[in-house]
Amino acid sequence: EIAPNENNASWSTLLDKLQNQGIQQVSLVVTDGFKGLEQIISQAYPLAKQQRCLIHISRNLASKVKRADRA
Repeated sequence: EIAPNENNASWSTLLDKLQNQGIQQVSLVVTDGFKGLEQIISQAYPLAKQQRCLIHISRNLASKVKRADRA
């Protein structure tokens, strides 16, 4: 089990574990938009670029549009 749930402490612990295993530089992190994660990543990997997962963006938008109005 990586983490019992998604929260700031779990993400921070996960990134600490990655760093302790030797992952010191990260170029890109793709996330699902979890609130607070951007700041945690910036603290652990300040040079990493961050991008929101396009599937998560698409699903989020689709959930806000009526099925009849979707193309």
